[in-house]
Amino acid sequence: MPEPTVTGPSQIQGPEKSTTNPDGSRTVERTTYNFQTAGNTINNTSNVTTTTTYNTDNSVRSTSSTTTTPTEEEGDKESECEKRPNSLGCQELDEPPSGEIPRETKTITYAEESVFGGGSCPSDKQWSSGTLGHSYKLVDWTTLCGYALPARALVILLAIFAAFLIVMPGKEVRT
Repeated sequence: MPEPTVTGPSQIQGPEKSTTNPDGSRTVERTTYNFQTAGNTINNTSNVTTTTTYNTDNSVRSTSSTTTTPTEEEGDKESECEKRPNSLGCQELDEPPSGEIPRETKTITYAEESVFGGGSCPSDKQWSSGTLGHSYKLVDWTTLCGYALPARALVILLAIFAAFLIVMPGKEVRT
């Protein structure tokens, strides 16, 4: 497989930094990053910083400074394996052990569980006073279950309406 070739711009303009000085003048600093591509590597060769000062009397003073990035000589480069010989990518691979790989056949069964009950209402909750023999109904599930069928229809209608609003985009009104 051939090695990839990197392409891209040879210069990138950095962000512009603007400051207002106490005397009213304005200083703008721009940095240009210069690159060199060779094969599959990109090297930053230099950075050129241009500082422009706009004085209050509309005169302009500009200075430029260049910072050169030193490059490594080919003889000084160490490979990654020389730097970190115990890393995973530099390990010697052994031969896998020969022989039969053990295999096993298992039968897996799945049975559906009824998590929410059998589709019927629970019995009403009762409380008896014990000494007086009176029984009081605490929770009337029969009445609440009677409201479940219309509430189900309402929830389904609201879900259909919400899906319609998601699928159909609204018309934008411009004024």
